[in-house]
Amino acid sequence: TAESVRFLFCKTLQILSFYSPGPITILLDDVQWADPSSLLLITSLLESSKENKCVFFLFCIRDNEIQRSPNSPVFNWYQSTLKMPLKHITLANLNEEGVNSLVSDTLCLFPRLTRHLSQVLHHRALGNPFFVWQLLDTLQKEGYLYHSLRGTVKRWAWDMDKINSLRISDSVLALLMREMNKLPDDL
Repeated sequence: TAESVRFLFCKTLQILSFYSPGPITILLDDVQWADPSSLLLITSLLESSKENKCVFFLFCIRDNEIQRSPNSPVFNWYQSTLKMPLKHITLANLNEEGVNSLVSDTLCLFPRLTRHLSQVLHHRALGNPFFVWQLLDTLQKEGYLYHSLRGTVKRWAWDMDKINSLRISDSVLALLMREMNKLPDDL
């Protein structure tokens, strides 16, 4: 039964945390899509771990998805977590400087070299880090972002005029659909 499964999970977590040499982190992503049984399991794990300082839960949830369905079990569960002693962290989109740091780190280039590219990506992605990654991936796959041998140093390069004229959707979903349509039919 579902109750037995919840009990087993809670006991397993209790045993693991007792014998663990360090803290245990449990990451649950896309909780907004969880079914009622899973939400009950999560609640049971949280309640059984209240006194346990060795277990760290991290839930990733898109609150905009939850707000669309105020009568859903996920909405009610989310509202109940607001009463728990949990730390709620809301992540906003990256500003231009944040996008430049992301691009600079990804391409292993100084931020001053990636600033113009980052401005274009920030404008297209509106600071959404996932979308920035997808745009960089698309630019690289389509040859707009490429390795160049400048002197004896191999580094990333791009043609801003070509990137500016490129017709890439300003929607994450449209970009992902475009990538999915490139997959083989038998996949």
